[in-house]
Amino acid sequence: REGGFQARLRYESLQIDVDPVPTEDQVLSGLIHLLHDRGYRQLRTQRIFIGEQYLGNQELWVEYPDPEPPLETRNTWLAWLRQIVGRSSPS
Repeated sequence: REGGFQARLRYESLQIDVDPVPTEDQVLSGLIHLLHDRGYRQLRTQRIFIGEQYLGNQELWVEYPDPEPPLETRNTWLAWLRQIVGRSSPS
C-alpha cells in the first residue's frame, strides 16, 4: 500500500491517530503503545479482514502484555502492603 498504514481510534471522547508507517504490524504496535501510555491495560486485537477478505472470527485474539509499572509505583504498593500486613499482625 502506497504511503504506508495509519491508524485512527475513536472511542467516546478518546481519539488517537498513528502516523503512517510501512506495515500493518508497526501501526498496530504504535497504537497499542499509545494506549498503554494513556493507562489502558489488558489490550487485545483480532484481525477480521486480510485485504478485502472477511475472516469473521476465524483468527485468534492477540493479547498485548501490560507494561511494567514504574519502580516508584511498585515500591509504593509494597510499602502500602507492608503497612497493612504490619497492622494485622498480632502484637
